[in-house]
Amino acid sequence: MYGKIFDSMYDGTISANWQGLVTFQQMIVLCDADGTIDMTPPAISRRTGIPLDIIEAGIEYLEAPDRWSRTPDFDGARIVRLDEHRPWGWFIVNHEKYKNIKDADTVRDQTRLRVKKHREKKKLQENQQSSNGENVTVTQGNAPLRHTDTDTDTDTDKKETTYVDAPAAATTCPHQKIVDSYHTYFPVGPKVKVITDKRKRSIKARWVNGGNGLEFWDAYFAHAAKSRFLTGNNDRNWIADFDFFIRPDTATFMQEGKYHK
Repeated sequence: MYGKIFDSMYDGTISANWQGLVTFQQMIVLCDADGTIDMTPPAISRRTGIPLDIIEAGIEYLEAPDRWSRTPDFDGARIVRLDEHRPWGWFIVNHEKYKNIKDADTVRDQTRLRVKKHREKKKLQENQQSSNGENVTVTQGNAPLRHTDTDTDTDTDKKETTYVDAPAAATTCPHQKIVDSYHTYFPVGPKVKVITDKRKRSIKARWVNGGNGLEFWDAYFAHAAKSRFLTGNNDRNWIADFDFFIRPDTATFMQEGKYHK
C-alpha cells in the first residue's frame, strides 16, 4: 500500500498546519483507489501509530474551508465526509488529480525507454536490409532523425536528447493533447476553453522548435507545477496560464531555472 506524495504539498497553504499535513499524507496512503478513507480517527491512529489527538486536529483542519486553496471545490476543503450523519469516513477531494499526475522523473524515464526501443528497432531493420543485400533509398519518411539537446530539468546538469522527424512533426501537431497535458500536469492554471487559431499557431511553432513529443510537454508542465512563482506564490498572486507557456522564450527561461529559484 502506498500513495503519491508531491513536493507541491509543502509549498501550499496546507504546509502551515503540520497536523493537517501529516494527517493528509496518511490519508493518501490509506485511501482506496477512489480516494475514500472509510475509517474512524482511532482506526487511522492505530494503523499509522500517530497519536489520536494529532489525527483529530488534522482532520478538523482538512475539513475546514480554505479560500487560498488551489482547488476551489468544496470551498477549498481537502476532505469531505462520505455521510453527513456520521463523524467519520471521508473522500479526498483532489484524489483523482493527484493519482493521474506523473512526476517529471517518471516522464523522462519513459521517454528514454521509448527512444531506446526506437533505436534498437531501427538498427535491427538496417541490419536485416544489409544482410539481404538490398539498396535502401533514403526518403523523407526514413531520413535520419535530427535531434536537439533540451534540458527539461533545470535542477540537474543532465541533458536529454529529443528525437523528432521534423517534416512529420510540422503536420501532426496534437493541439488538443497538449492542452490536455497542461490541464493534467499544471492543474492550478486557468482552464483553456477554446483553442483559437492564434493558440494553434503558437503551439505548432513550439512543437516544431524543440517541443516535439507529448512526453516533452508532460515533463514541461509537471516541472512548471513545482515552481512557487508560477503557481501563485509571488507578490501579485499571479498564476501562469496556457498562453504564457507557449510563448517563444518561456521554455528557454524554464531551462535556465528562472522560475525555480
